[in-house]
Amino acid sequence: MRTVAGDVDARAGEAGAEEVLTRWPDTDAIVASCDDVALGALAVLRRHGRQVPGDVAVAGFDDVPVTEVTELTTATHPVEQIAAAAVRAALDPAPVEETVFPSELVVRPSA
Repeated sequence: MRTVAGDVDARAGEAGAEEVLTRWPDTDAIVASCDDVALGALAVLRRHGRQVPGDVAVAGFDDVPVTEVTELTTATHPVEQIAAAAVRAALDPAPVEETVFPSELVVRPSA
């Protein structure tokens, strides 16, 4: 797996995509750490004339509202359930069982 370190904003996605295209011009998919990074990567890919998803597929994580408008494939997770479980765990002195909150893939035209 090829990875690029970076922050969690669109600027980091732009820098990361530039690095990916320079180091590995044959890249056909980018999976970003979050939607903001993926959106930055999308902007760079388009500036370089790469077709999404024809040349490079892109996916993010978080399912922020703008992903629907930008047609970004993403993963969503039950934020309200996670927050409620965290509050319960913080307020209840009893040990808490490990809970898994599964993400769901939201497939849109970017992938």
